[in-house]
Amino acid sequence: MIHYLRVLGVLLLLRIPAWGLYTEKKYQRPLSRFSLAASGGLTQFFGELHEQDFKGILTAGVGYEMQEQWHLYLGVSNGQLGGLERHHFQSVFESRFHQVDLLVKYNCIKKQKSWHDEKPFHFGLLAGLGLMRFHSEAYDANTGELLRFTNSANSARNPLFVRWGTPRGDRRGIRYTNERAVPVGIWMNMPVSRNLQAGVELRYYFVRTDKLDATSGMRTVNPEEGESYSDTPNDKYSFAAFTVTYRFLKNVHRGKAGNSRK
Repeated sequence: MIHYLRVLGVLLLLRIPAWGLYTEKKYQRPLSRFSLAASGGLTQFFGELHEQDFKGILTAGVGYEMQEQWHLYLGVSNGQLGGLERHHFQSVFESRFHQVDLLVKYNCIKKQKSWHDEKPFHFGLLAGLGLMRFHSEAYDANTGELLRFTNSANSARNPLFVRWGTPRGDRRGIRYTNERAVPVGIWMNMPVSRNLQAGVELRYYFVRTDKLDATSGMRTVNPEEGESYSDTPNDKYSFAAFTVTYRFLKNVHRGKAGNSRK
């Protein structure tokens, strides 16, 4: 009996260093509150020239975890819009835009233990504010002739967020129009690794303009000048995209890391 106890004691002594090595390997740096995200997808336009011509969009941004289920996101996007209408306007349009968005994202999966846990996916909602800079042109659907445009060598900048008024400054030849936008949407992410997620995102934008398709109301006037705006500044667009999100790791000093492993 004593012999067996001695053997068991020796085995326990031999296992102690192994436990230390195991803990060393299992130690993981804590996750930071900051993350990077990128996505790519297709856009869809809703307006006068509503027949669809899907275009591409790329986005990138920085996220910050405010609380367990609330995230703040600052992102930029670069994309195109397109569409046509064959009956009344007989026009096709192309729009190039850049956009900056400030979003709040809410994770609907409650009681989340960590950013990456055993749950197969995370689902949530988003909303925010954005500033859109766009340049649009409409062409004859049959001949390709330029019919309408939003900016030219004579264009001037109106006061920010104002649909018409005295242009600000003497500068002419403004290529991009500034308008505010309100995004809403849904998202879903699936863990790939401890600090990497992949998923899909669907956003819908309400843009405070009626010339995103270089067409203002049911009229064929050129929407470059302020008086050509209609009374319905309600163009909209959406995009669906695949997303990748990388969560940073915190830098931990060796002393602190060693204490945490004990």
